[in-house]
Amino acid sequence: MKANGGGDRPEDVRGGLKKALDIHFKSNVKIITHIADAPCHGQKYNKAQEVDSYPKEGDDSNDPNNVEALIKQLFAKERNL
Repeated sequence: MKANGGGDRPEDVRGGLKKALDIHFKSNVKIITHIADAPCHGQKYNKAQEVDSYPKEGDDSNDPNNVEALIKQLFAKERNL
């Protein structure tokens, strides 16, 4: 994986969670560690204090790709393995 982009401080947490959903674990032990030095995109998460290229990300609570929904999908995937 190669990091690219930038120009704003918030992190692409949603993109990372979507990639994590594609991981196929071969072990019964499943661990995902998230480390970031900034909040994720969206004013909902960074309170508009950051310069954010995607300030509307996360606004739609019905979006199946918002951060909360993706975390729920990770937990559901873990139960179905």
